[in-house]
Amino acid sequence: MADNSLRFAIGDDEPLSEIWTVTVNRSDVYLSSSGFNSVMKLSLHQSGVCQMATSQQLYEERLSVLEGGPDSRTVLRWKRCITPDTGGALAARIIFAACGRWPNPSTAKASKPPLLLPCPPEGYGVELTIFYSKEDPRQHTHDIQQEMNFISVLKLANDDCVSFFGRFLELPGDFFSFRRVPKGQTLATVGFDQGGGETEWGDLSSYEILQDFENAATIYSLHNMQLKRMAR
Repeated sequence: MADNSLRFAIGDDEPLSEIWTVTVNRSDVYLSSSGFNSVMKLSLHQSGVCQMATSQQLYEERLSVLEGGPDSRTVLRWKRCITPDTGGALAARIIFAACGRWPNPSTAKASKPPLLLPCPPEGYGVELTIFYSKEDPRQHTHDIQQEMNFISVLKLANDDCVSFFGRFLELPGDFFSFRRVPKGQTLATVGFDQGGGETEWGDLSSYEILQDFENAATIYSLHNMQLKRMAR
């Protein structure tokens, strides 16, 4: 049986971002990131319910005891569109961006080398999108393929296809500046320190999970952030 999984990161010769691992359990898809130290996971369920959540252990030991902390381990939940008979439906996307420069490579050795998505030029990020479809995009041409590069496709037990596409995305000039979340959108921020020295890979990295579509959400993987710019 073919390996129905995927690992990817940003980098030209070696990973410069966190490594994402995609696994399939029948018709459910899970994405976890090394940047979350394996305590957070993006789940895309067969039912259509999608969520970003912490592990139960992290929630019970660190978050549930905080004054004003979250009342559940779910960071953000949404429902994706029903898989269409033709074309594809967006479920989630990840936008990778670095403030000024990309971090130095991690010294940790991955057990399985990830697929490396090329580093974007200055002023650009990398947009990775996740689509559901009935058709294998390798056998049928869709509109999304005209603008994005095909990365991989995973076949689910219910015969749905989960496809990954990528492209360079030009960032607005104020991308790393603080701005208010538009009305009707939901934002959650998770920050973590990647090391304080100039020789460490990244001063500060953060994740922002934003429901900016009715049936999809965006995870911003932000690197080499300055403390004053933490809140976008």
